[in-house]
Amino acid sequence: MFIGSHWYKPNGDGAERLLTRIWPLVRARVPGAQLIIAGKSPESIPSYSNPPAGVEFTGFLPDLDALYARSRVVVCPITMGGGTRVKLVEAGGYGKPIVSTRIGAEGLDLEDGVDVLLRDDDRSFADACIRLLSDDTLCARLGAAARAKAVAQYDAAKVERRIANILLSTPTQDVATSPAALSETAAG
Repeated sequence: MFIGSHWYKPNGDGAERLLTRIWPLVRARVPGAQLIIAGKSPESIPSYSNPPAGVEFTGFLPDLDALYARSRVVVCPITMGGGTRVKLVEAGGYGKPIVSTRIGAEGLDLEDGVDVLLRDDDRSFADACIRLLSDDTLCARLGAAARAKAVAQYDAAKVERRIANILLSTPTQDVATSPAALSETAAG
């Protein structure tokens, strides 16, 4: 499963790459495999109008629990863009194994082979997906590790505490000793 707002160029391009270059490699080795492309604006993806076999476009879904329950592996084949990949934190929270590019996992403390499988070229990305589709033990291990990482680092209460600690430990400047006040005093 790949989830995202597909009007956003990195997600749309990643979905198109998945559909045209990676998915055919997966289906050649696992003919019964199914791919879910979830999220807003799937019509922004060029292959939307003529998808390969085994692909379902869901559009926006309000019930992510049902979506993740139907998904064995979550993928993030994006090759550009910035920001934190909340979709990978979310997948980890659901205990799903993840295959991502390095750019797709950028900004997250995920370790290749421990919490995620990081693969940048099409063939190795497809091979990682195939491996997870056929290896229940690896699937369970990576899913559990992704969940443990998501809970340990990205649980809302823990993030709030970390932010509060940062704010409380950051020295505040007194108005009388601010750079602007000191400049006025020196000039004055």
